[in-house]
Amino acid sequence: MWSSSRAATHRALAAALVLGIWGVGASAGAAGLVARLDPARSSLGGAPLSGRILLEGPAALPVPAPSAFDVVGLALRGAGLAIATDPDSASPGLGVLRPDASFEIPFLFTRVTPAGASPFDQTLVDVIGTFAPCPEGRCIETQFEVDTLGSGVVLVSLLAVVPEPTPPILLALVVASLAIGTLRRRNGPRTARLRRTRR
Repeated sequence: MWSSSRAATHRALAAALVLGIWGVGASAGAAGLVARLDPARSSLGGAPLSGRILLEGPAALPVPAPSAFDVVGLALRGAGLAIATDPDSASPGLGVLRPDASFEIPFLFTRVTPAGASPFDQTLVDVIGTFAPCPEGRCIETQFEVDTLGSGVVLVSLLAVVPEPTPPILLALVVASLAIGTLRRRNGPRTARLRRTRR
Protein backbone atom coordinates (compact mmCIF):
# COMPACT_ATOMS: atom_id res chain seq x y z
CA MET A 1 0.00 0.00 0.00
CA TRP A 2 2.84 2.36 0.90
CA SER A 3 4.65 1.71 -2.39
CA SER A 4 1.52 2.50 -4.44
CA SER A 5 1.08 5.85 -2.68
CA ARG A 6 4.74 6.67 -3.31
CA ALA A 7 4.26 5.79 -6.96
CA ALA A 8 1.20 8.03 -7.11
CA THR A 9 3.18 10.86 -5.52
CA HIS A 10 5.95 10.42 -8.07
CA ARG A 11 3.41 10.47 -10.88
CA ALA A 12 1.90 13.71 -9.52
CA LEU A 13 5.35 15.33 -9.27
CA ALA A 14 6.25 14.19 -12.79
CA ALA A 15 2.98 15.59 -14.14
CA ALA A 16 3.62 18.91 -12.39
CA LEU A 17 7.15 19.05 -13.80
CA VAL A 18 5.87 18.37 -17.32
CA LEU A 19 3.22 21.07 -16.83
CA GLY A 20 5.90 23.55 -15.77
CA ILE A 21 8.17 22.75 -18.72
CA TRP A 22 5.25 22.91 -21.16
CA GLY A 23 4.16 26.26 -19.71
CA VAL A 24 7.65 27.76 -20.02
CA GLY A 25 7.86 26.64 -23.64
CA ALA A 26 4.39 27.94 -24.44
CA SER A 27 5.04 31.34 -22.91
CA ALA A 28 8.12 31.87 -25.07
CA GLY A 29 6.23 32.06 -28.37
CA ALA A 30 2.89 33.27 -29.66
CA ALA A 31 -0.03 32.94 -27.30
CA GLY A 32 -3.79 32.87 -27.36
CA LEU A 33 -4.93 35.77 -25.20
CA VAL A 34 -8.37 36.71 -23.90
CA ALA A 35 -8.92 40.41 -23.23
CA ARG A 36 -12.09 41.38 -21.37
CA LEU A 37 -13.56 44.85 -21.82
CA ASP A 38 -13.77 47.18 -18.87
CA PRO A 39 -17.38 48.46 -19.15
CA ALA A 40 -16.51 51.55 -17.10
CA ARG A 41 -13.97 52.60 -19.74
CA SER A 42 -15.61 51.22 -22.89
CA SER A 43 -18.52 52.66 -24.80
CA LEU A 44 -20.51 52.40 -28.02
CA GLY A 45 -22.02 55.69 -29.10
CA GLY A 46 -21.77 56.90 -25.49
CA ALA A 47 -23.55 53.82 -24.06
CA PRO A 48 -21.74 51.15 -21.97
CA LEU A 49 -20.00 48.43 -23.97
CA SER A 50 -19.08 44.95 -22.77
CA GLY A 51 -17.47 41.88 -24.29
CA ARG A 52 -14.13 40.28 -25.04
CA ILE A 53 -11.37 40.13 -27.63
CA LEU A 54 -9.45 36.98 -28.57
CA LEU A 55 -5.90 37.56 -29.78
CA GLU A 56 -3.04 35.53 -31.14
CA GLY A 57 0.21 37.35 -30.68
CA PRO A 58 3.32 37.94 -28.57
CA ALA A 59 3.14 36.51 -25.05
CA ALA A 60 5.39 39.23 -23.60
CA LEU A 61 5.30 43.02 -23.84
CA PRO A 62 6.84 45.22 -25.02
CA VAL A 63 7.95 43.52 -28.23
CA PRO A 64 11.61 44.07 -29.26
CA ALA A 65 10.71 44.46 -32.96
CA PRO A 66 7.52 44.90 -34.99
CA SER A 67 5.50 41.71 -34.48
CA ALA A 68 2.42 40.30 -36.16
CA PHE A 69 -0.72 39.64 -34.15
CA ASP A 70 -4.26 38.70 -35.08
CA VAL A 71 -7.66 39.53 -33.64
CA VAL A 72 -9.23 36.10 -34.10
CA GLY A 73 -12.37 36.74 -32.07
CA LEU A 74 -14.45 39.77 -31.19
CA ALA A 75 -17.63 39.76 -29.12
CA LEU A 76 -18.81 43.30 -28.32
CA ARG A 77 -22.30 44.23 -27.20
CA GLY A 78 -23.90 47.53 -26.27
CA ALA A 79 -26.65 50.00 -27.19
CA GLY A 80 -28.64 47.34 -29.05
CA LEU A 81 -25.72 46.44 -31.28
CA ALA A 82 -23.47 43.37 -31.44
CA ILE A 83 -20.08 43.43 -33.18
CA ALA A 84 -18.16 40.24 -33.91
CA THR A 85 -15.37 39.15 -36.21
CA ASP A 86 -16.50 37.95 -39.62
CA PRO A 87 -16.83 34.15 -39.29
CA ASP A 88 -16.07 33.73 -43.01
CA SER A 89 -12.64 35.34 -42.67
CA ALA A 90 -9.69 33.07 -41.84
CA SER A 91 -7.68 36.01 -40.48
CA PRO A 92 -10.15 38.75 -39.55
CA GLY A 93 -7.80 41.19 -37.83
CA LEU A 94 -4.20 40.70 -38.85
CA GLY A 95 -2.10 43.61 -37.65
CA VAL A 96 1.32 44.69 -36.45
CA LEU A 97 2.42 45.54 -32.90
CA ARG A 98 5.40 47.89 -32.56
CA PRO A 99 8.01 48.26 -29.79
CA ASP A 100 6.44 51.59 -28.71
CA ALA A 101 3.23 49.60 -27.85
CA SER A 102 1.23 51.03 -30.75
CA PHE A 103 -0.59 48.72 -33.12
CA GLU A 104 -2.27 49.00 -36.50
CA ILE A 105 -4.80 46.69 -38.13
CA PRO A 106 -5.15 47.70 -41.80
CA PHE A 107 -8.43 45.78 -42.24
CA LEU A 108 -10.63 44.43 -39.45
CA PHE A 109 -13.37 42.23 -40.91
CA THR A 110 -16.47 42.37 -38.71
CA ARG A 111 -20.08 41.26 -38.63
CA VAL A 112 -22.50 43.82 -37.17
CA THR A 113 -25.91 42.79 -35.83
CA PRO A 114 -28.36 45.57 -34.87
CA ALA A 115 -31.17 44.61 -32.49
CA GLY A 116 -34.13 43.26 -34.46
CA ALA A 117 -32.32 43.47 -37.80
CA SER A 118 -30.31 41.17 -40.02
CA PRO A 119 -26.54 41.01 -39.56
CA PHE A 120 -24.26 42.54 -42.17
CA ASP A 121 -20.52 42.47 -42.82
CA GLN A 122 -18.41 45.60 -42.45
CA THR A 123 -14.68 46.14 -43.00
CA LEU A 124 -13.07 48.62 -40.61
CA VAL A 125 -10.02 50.32 -42.12
CA ASP A 126 -6.86 51.41 -40.28
CA VAL A 127 -7.79 50.49 -36.71
CA ILE A 128 -5.04 51.88 -34.49
CA GLY A 129 -4.44 51.80 -30.75
CA THR A 130 -2.06 50.66 -28.01
CA PHE A 131 -1.35 47.28 -26.42
CA ALA A 132 0.85 47.85 -23.40
CA PRO A 133 1.47 46.76 -19.80
CA CYS A 134 -0.91 48.38 -17.30
CA PRO A 135 -1.66 47.95 -13.57
CA GLU A 136 -4.30 45.28 -14.30
CA GLY A 137 -2.06 43.26 -16.64
CA ARG A 138 -1.86 44.17 -20.33
CA CYS A 139 -4.32 46.69 -21.78
CA ILE A 140 -5.64 47.15 -25.31
CA GLU A 141 -6.99 50.61 -26.00
CA THR A 142 -8.50 51.74 -29.30
CA GLN A 143 -11.29 53.72 -31.00
CA PHE A 144 -13.02 53.10 -34.30
CA GLU A 145 -16.28 53.97 -36.06
CA VAL A 146 -19.00 51.52 -37.02
CA ASP A 147 -21.78 52.26 -39.49
CA THR A 148 -25.00 50.83 -38.07
CA LEU A 149 -26.85 51.55 -41.35
CA GLY A 150 -30.10 52.29 -39.50
CA SER A 151 -28.80 54.72 -36.86
CA GLY A 152 -25.78 56.09 -38.68
CA VAL A 153 -22.13 55.98 -37.65
CA VAL A 154 -21.26 55.40 -33.97
CA LEU A 155 -17.92 55.70 -32.21
CA VAL A 156 -16.63 52.62 -30.40
CA SER A 157 -14.15 53.32 -27.58
CA LEU A 158 -12.77 50.34 -25.76
CA LEU A 159 -10.27 49.35 -23.15
CA ALA A 160 -9.76 45.63 -22.68
CA VAL A 161 -7.54 43.91 -20.13
CA VAL A 162 -5.52 40.71 -20.51
CA PRO A 163 -4.79 39.54 -16.94
CA GLU A 164 -1.20 38.59 -16.17
CA PRO A 165 -0.80 34.81 -16.50
CA THR A 166 0.24 32.68 -13.55
CA PRO A 167 3.96 31.85 -13.90
CA PRO A 168 4.17 28.23 -15.15
CA ILE A 169 6.66 27.08 -12.49
CA LEU A 170 4.44 28.50 -9.72
CA LEU A 171 1.43 26.79 -11.27
CA ALA A 172 3.33 23.48 -11.40
CA LEU A 173 4.32 23.77 -7.72
CA VAL A 174 0.73 24.51 -6.72
CA VAL A 175 -0.52 21.46 -8.65
CA ALA A 176 2.17 19.25 -7.06
CA SER A 177 1.42 20.44 -3.51
CA LEU A 178 -2.32 19.88 -4.00
CA ALA A 179 -1.68 16.38 -5.35
CA ILE A 180 0.61 15.46 -2.45
CA GLY A 181 -1.83 16.89 0.10
CA THR A 182 -4.67 14.84 -1.39
CA LEU A 183 -2.59 11.66 -1.33
CA ARG A 184 -1.61 12.22 2.31
CA ARG A 185 -5.23 12.70 3.34
CA ARG A 186 -6.24 9.54 1.49
CA ASN A 187 -3.38 7.36 2.75
CA GLY A 188 -3.00 8.74 6.30
CA PRO A 189 -5.65 6.58 8.05
CA ARG A 190 -4.55 3.46 6.14
CA THR A 191 -0.92 3.93 7.22
CA ALA A 192 -2.03 4.37 10.83
CA ARG A 193 -4.08 1.16 10.66
CA LEU A 194 -1.11 -0.73 9.19
CA ARG A 195 1.12 0.43 12.07
CA ARG A 196 -1.43 -0.69 14.67
CA THR A 197 -1.83 -4.14 13.10
CA ARG A 198 1.97 -4.65 12.96
CA ARG A 199 2.21 -4.02 16.70
